[in-house]
Amino acid sequence: MNPDHCLHPEQTHSHAPKVILDLKGIKVSYGGIQAVKQLDLQVRAGECVSLIGSNGAGKTTTLKAITSLLPLEAGEIIFDGQDTKALKAWDLVRLGMVMVPEGRGVFTRMSVGENLKMGAYLNTNAKDVSNDLERMLELFPKLKSRLNFLAGHLSGGEQQMLAMGRALMARPRLLLLDEPSMGLSPIMVDLIFSVIDDLSKSGMSLLLVEQNAARALGLAHRAYVMESGSVSIAGDAQNLLHDPQVRKAYLGN
Repeated sequence: MNPDHCLHPEQTHSHAPKVILDLKGIKVSYGGIQAVKQLDLQVRAGECVSLIGSNGAGKTTTLKAITSLLPLEAGEIIFDGQDTKALKAWDLVRLGMVMVPEGRGVFTRMSVGENLKMGAYLNTNAKDVSNDLERMLELFPKLKSRLNFLAGHLSGGEQQMLAMGRALMARPRLLLLDEPSMGLSPIMVDLIFSVIDDLSKSGMSLLLVEQNAARALGLAHRAYVMESGSVSIAGDAQNLLHDPQVRKAYLGN
């Protein structure tokens, strides 16, 4: 499948792509702990940005703040020029921001097909939904033979495919992925990263949170390294992939 068919990359007439997501000095606290401290981060239109770091660094908290699942203590988040402070998670989906959550979050007692269609609940054009469903089954062919299976009966890798397919059914302008390779077999990790790479090459804007630093840096344009709630290093992903400090801390060499 050509992912272009289900994507709507941002177009710009300026030399540099516009910033579609802009985090400015955000702070997030919960349970009396400041999990994110003065964090700045940007994703430009058509860009894949990776956010890497160890467990507890604040990566998932950052994604939850971006998607309005956690409130900001300070700072601001701008999506496509609009301050998201007063917006709810479902408002952001309407604007084109969609997240594939850690743990997949599929509806286990619904079928694969029903899960996929849930991603398109804002789309009232039945033909478009049907066409998008066919494209998801081309993108994730393993789901085609399981269309009527309950999602709870799928393997972890199949559930990850389903979660990604459901998110893409919403036709996102910005796709957030939280630990998409967690708990998967090496073969399934390869497949998931291949799909992410195809989406990136098609022009979709992506923010990827991933503990597999080598794979995340290998396909991203830019990357941020997060430690104890703050960004410690940021820059070109390929440069970070070969940075001695990053290699020692996150790549094991």
